[in-house]
Amino acid sequence: MKPVFAHTSYWVAVINPGDQWAKAAERATERIGAAAITTSCAVLVEVLNFFSARGKEMIETAAGAIGRIVSDDAVTVIETSTDDFIAALRLYRKRADQGYSLTDCISMDS
Repeated sequence: MKPVFAHTSYWVAVINPGDQWAKAAERATERIGAAAITTSCAVLVEVLNFFSARGKEMIETAAGAIGRIVSDDAVTVIETSTDDFIAALRLYRKRADQGYSLTDCISMDS
């Protein structure tokens, strides 16, 4: 089974059916089928940060969804260690011209 990395925009679209990318996320989910999904703690933090300014209902919805994601045996969640953070910070500085977020850099380095 081929692993697929799920980044912030995917999870946001899956959690929020009103998101502009919700239909695309739905199609992607259908296409990947039983593929092994991998994500990172940093991505999940970024997802929760995204929903933090969207009201109590969306915060509760997002928190519940993240709880299910981390409990799902079909999803591997990569932990972010201090070493990962430092390596990502180096990449963040090295690729400043790319506009990558620190979460992107953690995900690339993991």
